[in-house]
Amino acid sequence: MAEFDIQAVLWFQDVREASPDFVTDLFEFLSSDYVYLFLPVLILAYVLWFGDKRIGQAGGLTYSMAIATCYLLKDIIKCPRPWREDPDVHPHGHAGSYASPSGHATASVAGFGSSAVYFKGAVRASLIVLPILIMVSRIYLGMHTPSQLVFGALLAIAFIVINNLIIRWADRSDRNFTLSTMLYLMALFVLVLLAAEHTHNLHWKFALAASMGLGMVIGRHADHLYLRYSVPDIRSPMRAVLTVIGLVPLVPVLLLLPELFGKLVGYAIAGAFTGVWMFYLYPYVLSRYSGHHDCV
Repeated sequence: MAEFDIQAVLWFQDVREASPDFVTDLFEFLSSDYVYLFLPVLILAYVLWFGDKRIGQAGGLTYSMAIATCYLLKDIIKCPRPWREDPDVHPHGHAGSYASPSGHATASVAGFGSSAVYFKGAVRASLIVLPILIMVSRIYLGMHTPSQLVFGALLAIAFIVINNLIIRWADRSDRNFTLSTMLYLMALFVLVLLAAEHTHNLHWKFALAASMGLGMVIGRHADHLYLRYSVPDIRSPMRAVLTVIGLVPLVPVLLLLPELFGKLVGYAIAGAFTGVWMFYLYPYVLSRYSGHHDCV
């Protein structure tokens, strides 16, 4: 398997060196944070606020917890990048963390895959194809081997299945819901404990994802106790506008807090706020806006 992995990377390297620059530029764009990390949040927010709350909640928790688990496993496994295993591999770009499981594969499959559960037709097909293209881009750029990408994708798929099952089970009764909250808090606590034990230089993406998961769990429980948000009956163009408006307050939070408090603490605070904002605060605003506020 290791020999096949490196041979695949070298084959894509030959293709890259023979391809025009615009092809490489396209794969670089697909590999950027804007596509694999932030675009899934935009789509998941739309699903959560204006599509299906249950699918959106499962998707948000999948996205945050899968990424946190991915970066924890990277530091535990400590799998080197392809160019450290074979000097003939010449990557295009820079990668700082360990290689396996792939963060790009995990985040893109978790985010786009969770959203694909809600959509149908061409949109669903696009959300399935996009993570595949992102994974191909990582081999093309020499950043990952196929097995590292498959590992990340399977990790994300496992979280998609598990979280959708938990959310469905939790909605059957208040007791189940409370137990699910406790289960999520315990899972996040274990992730942080393992990170403290096995990680000497904690990655900011772990801090962001784990704290976002915590914020989502808190926001989800607050919604269950005080709001019971229901998707408002708003026309499609306005849904898209309100989704963008809902994410705008997160931009200064994600940009300024790491500058003020340092990457690790800043992203941890920003992640927690993002989770609470997505799962409770902005749904509250939408409920007031649309007249669907059902306080219990």
